[in-house]
Amino acid sequence: MIRRNHSSFPSRATKRFRDKSWWARAIPFVLALISVILLTYMTRSEERTFLVSTLTRGGSVTFQGEANAWSIEDGLLCVASTTPDPRAQSDSNYQSACPEALFSSAIEIQNHTIEWRKDTTISFSREQSGDLRVIAEDSNTAELPVGSVIIIPAEAWASHGALVFRGVSSIGKDMGPGASDYLIEGTWEARQLGAATSFFRDTTEVVKRGTLIRGAHAQILDSEGNPVETFGHLTPLKSDEPGLGMVVLSEKGDQILSVGYYGLQDQSRFEPDWLDTVTSSPALIALAVFFGLLLTTLQLMLLIAPFTERREIGRTDIN
Repeated sequence: MIRRNHSSFPSRATKRFRDKSWWARAIPFVLALISVILLTYMTRSEERTFLVSTLTRGGSVTFQGEANAWSIEDGLLCVASTTPDPRAQSDSNYQSACPEALFSSAIEIQNHTIEWRKDTTISFSREQSGDLRVIAEDSNTAELPVGSVIIIPAEAWASHGALVFRGVSSIGKDMGPGASDYLIEGTWEARQLGAATSFFRDTTEVVKRGTLIRGAHAQILDSEGNPVETFGHLTPLKSDEPGLGMVVLSEKGDQILSVGYYGLQDQSRFEPDWLDTVTSSPALIALAVFFGLLLTTLQLMLLIAPFTERREIGRTDIN
């Protein structure tokens, strides 16, 4: 004879079902909490480096370190005079590039190496004639007093080797009426290091990128707004292209890219945020897929579990 247990107290199987059901329903919330913790950890402030590649008519560099030697294959060195004489007159085509009123001497140089000393600041520009003009903005390099000029003729610059540098760099000059040393165009990338890029390898991922428009001027800064040390090079372009190629790469650190535009008082600052890191990280995408599959599996188990447990309870309650 079959009897049903009509006791007001739940059976042990019923209790077991309720206990399992509570834990099963809590698991998704626990996984969500773990996901938030992992996301916070993996997208926290990361070391990054900026790569800026531009076509520009001008810019400036303040050299750092001692490894800043430029080999000038063919050019003209105009040594600034310490006592300019406005009454002096140049009487030859050779001297016209280095007027005696401003320069004490004009020296033709070939395969000449200039050792830029630390903290020497130069500005450079590609002239309309195609010549590359480099100006010493201070006297920290002994052979080049402030105001001295190096001119590399267009023909020589077209086949000239790269001029590399290590120091604080500024790409492009302020745009204004009559400006000729402005940035023409460029692109930039923020490459980030850390747990979000890879669990097991020391790799970098491009987490943010953008373009630089004509007339902008760019500089890489640290988190406190100070210019950072960069590595870069200047290279010639095809003869029919204006400007010159300038590529800059910053050291690792907490950095931002500062970009100024004509007419705007405040500069725009570009810095990757957690959303950029999430959308560009293969590691985080893999984790998202994993947790998505895990949550889907748990949801299916929660849907199936009540029917299985009820059948078990029914069998247990039948005496």
